[in-house]
Amino acid sequence: MTTFPNFLIIGAAKSGTYTLFHQFARHPEVFMCAIKEPHYFSYGAGGFCTDSGQRGPVNSFIRSREEYLELFDEQQDARLAGESSVSYLYMPGTAERIFDFNPQMKIIVSLRNPVDRAYSSFNYAKSYGLEPLKTLAEGMEAEPQRIRENCSLLLRYRDLGLYAQQLTRYYNVFPRDQIKVILFEDLVQDPAEVVRQLFEFTGVATDFSPDPDLRANVSRRPDDNNPLHQLINSENLVRSAVRMIVPMSTRRKIREFVRDLFFRSPPPPISMVERRQIAHVFRDDVRELQNLLSRDLSAWLE
Repeated sequence: MTTFPNFLIIGAAKSGTYTLFHQFARHPEVFMCAIKEPHYFSYGAGGFCTDSGQRGPVNSFIRSREEYLELFDEQQDARLAGESSVSYLYMPGTAERIFDFNPQMKIIVSLRNPVDRAYSSFNYAKSYGLEPLKTLAEGMEAEPQRIRENCSLLLRYRDLGLYAQQLTRYYNVFPRDQIKVILFEDLVQDPAEVVRQLFEFTGVATDFSPDPDLRANVSRRPDDNNPLHQLINSENLVRSAVRMIVPMSTRRKIREFVRDLFFRSPPPPISMVERRQIAHVFRDDVRELQNLLSRDLSAWLE
């Protein structure tokens, strides 16, 4: 019986990893660790570490091997154990640390049109009060300086969409038959077939039906001028007082409840002018990715 993970869902961010994590978690032969994003191989295990205290998706991580293995102590009779951390695809050196930990590790990667991925991340950052700028184009223009200041991964709209660079690092370390790349668009169009392929890839029973109602972690876009949005996301006396008396886990649950209750509106679609402008930024990487995957991605170039 395995006592450590033998497969990972490594990204890309905002590309269906939430859905994949929970589809695997429902499978009777699979154990998924309780922490969806431990970020052990990228932020612990000798990887990049920060105590910057910035709010965002990577504001905590598992530091030690002992802590990491404890996440899988309760897997019992599961044939397969895994976890999902979207920083793994992006952070240099992570592939090597994963290989050193388990050279037989199977890697699942979900990729999404980089413009749509960036726009989804932009709206998600807006919903958490992390993004003060009005448009994605402005955010991408500010990105180089933000990266120099060690910004949240959510704000790395361009860098996280350079998939060819990121995948090449894994192909240079792992055999190709241990890496399964899917497209988010295929997952949306035919989730049952994509999940079946992933079950087959990881070696568990493929006759288990995935949950057809399990949707991706949909981004929401509150009005920047909404007073409630300002209250839960901006520094103010109310937040400072609550922080002093309410535990972090409880504050997080309250914040998510408020978001689900009041910020359900989908974001406005990205304009065609902005889409074309941003698609140009990713054009060379998409062409390289086509060759890497031997798959037509011309729809991403439009």
